Amino acid sequence: FGIGWGLVGICPGPALSLISSGQPMILLFIGAMAAGILLVDKVWNRVLEKARQPRTA
Repeated sequence: FGIGWGLVGICPGPALSLISSGQPMILLFIGAMAAGILLVDKVWNRVLEKARQPRTA
């Protein structure tokens, strides 16, 4: 989130409203933001799943 925002110079909220402009940079930003959200979700779910497993000694 922070890195993409800094590199592109646009916040996610306005980027969503600019989708209709069809600018390639905005579409790339939205795609990268969506990919990042999905990646974090997948990693977070894996971490939670691992934390729920009983520990064996």
